[in-house]
Amino acid sequence: MRYLAILLAALSSTAALGCGDDDDGGGSTDTDTDTDTDTDTDTDTDTDADVAALEIAGEYDDAWSDFHVITQSLWSMNLMGSFHIDSFDNDADYLVAQNDSDNEYNPDLWSRFDWTVYEEGLYYCQIAYDAETAEDAEAAGPADATDPTTGGCGGYAWTELTGFDLEIVGDYDDEWSDTHGITNDAWVTGLMGTFNVAAFYNTSDYLIAQNDSDNEYNADLWSRFDWTTYLDDLYYCQTAYDAATPVAAEDTTAPDNSDPTSGGCGGYAWTQLTPQ
Repeated sequence: MRYLAILLAALSSTAALGCGDDDDGGGSTDTDTDTDTDTDTDTDTDTDADVAALEIAGEYDDAWSDFHVITQSLWSMNLMGSFHIDSFDNDADYLVAQNDSDNEYNPDLWSRFDWTVYEEGLYYCQIAYDAETAEDAEAAGPADATDPTTGGCGGYAWTELTGFDLEIVGDYDDEWSDTHGITNDAWVTGLMGTFNVAAFYNTSDYLIAQNDSDNEYNADLWSRFDWTTYLDDLYYCQTAYDAATPVAAEDTTAPDNSDPTSGGCGGYAWTQLTPQ
């Protein structure tokens, strides 16, 4: 998940820069106490559960010629189907997901996926695949991550996931006299700050990033950046810039890339990136 000229003209509308839409008698003492308690509890729970991004989100190949797309809410495989993510724990390195209704094997049942990094490689194990409930799936783990290359996953080795580089990595200038340094880990601009990349999808041409804590605008919130090539030139649209969660950023509707030079990005043209 910007332009100085537009900022100066309309500081109140980040959409102009990042090319995204704005999100679209007295109570008794007992009532006040209940309201405060409920509000505090709900807020804490939502913040803890929603703000973290799934750390393995992205696109991968594996040794079995399968292709994996892992978003904040879905793990999709070309061969094995889709799994709707119900919960995840980045510290314990696992997630629980419901098998899609259209999966050939065990539709609508529950899976647990564990992952680990071993000798700089990322491995996963689907330690549960036919659990009756989410609780049963979670209780099936953890898988043994001692040496995922030789075993520990229900009597088998774990599966290695091979990632890709973000296809638009590089240094660029734009028409608003801003500079952009894009790596697999961050999108750094001269004017609008830094956006820490949580996941990117080369096949769909977008990434999700958390706005840096030091950014002047929307610090610590979430952005979605879409890109496209038009007449051999690279353009981007900051489709979301103040999403509360990575899921919300990812779920933002993709912009219209039919003619990025004239519109499609929250009512504005996309921004052209010129390699330095």
